[in-house]
Amino acid sequence: MRPDRLRLLAVAVAYGRLGYVLMVGDDLKDWQLSKKASDSPKNAREKISDWITDLEPNVIVTENVGMRSRKSQKTIRRIHAIALVAKNADVVDIAIVRQQNYKNKYLEAEALSDRFPQIKNWVPQARKSWQPEPRNTIYFEALSMALIAKGEDRL
Repeated sequence: MRPDRLRLLAVAVAYGRLGYVLMVGDDLKDWQLSKKASDSPKNAREKISDWITDLEPNVIVTENVGMRSRKSQKTIRRIHAIALVAKNADVVDIAIVRQQNYKNKYLEAEALSDRFPQIKNWVPQARKSWQPEPRNTIYFEALSMALIAKGEDRL
C-alpha cells in the first residue's frame, strides 16, 4: 500500500474513555473520544464499528496488553472487544505494545504536539496525585500508538 493512501485509525482505551486518532499518510486528520463507548464491551464494539464505517481506515491499531499491563481488567475487556471488531473488519489489524519513551505522559504529549501542532490545544496539564487523569491524555496515547505502528516510535 502506498504510504500516502494509508488511513490509520489508532484506538486507545483508558478508564472512562475511549479515543482515536486518524492519520492519513503522515498527516493527523482527526481525533475524538467517547465516554459512552468505555461503559461496556458492547458499547466499545458499537463505537469502533461506527468509526470504521465513518472514517474508512485501512489499518486499525490497538494495544496489545500483556501480563505486565497496569490497565484494569475492565479496560482490557474493552481493548479486546475493539480488537475483535478490527480483526473481523476488512482492514489490517495491528496490535502494538505501548512503549514509554518519556518520563511521563505529559512530556510525551508536549513532544507530540510539537510535531502535530493542530492538537496543541488538547495537551493535558500535569495533574496532582489526588486529581483524576485529564481526559485528553487518550488522544496522545492513541497518537503514540499510531507512530509506533508506522515505525516512528522516536520523535
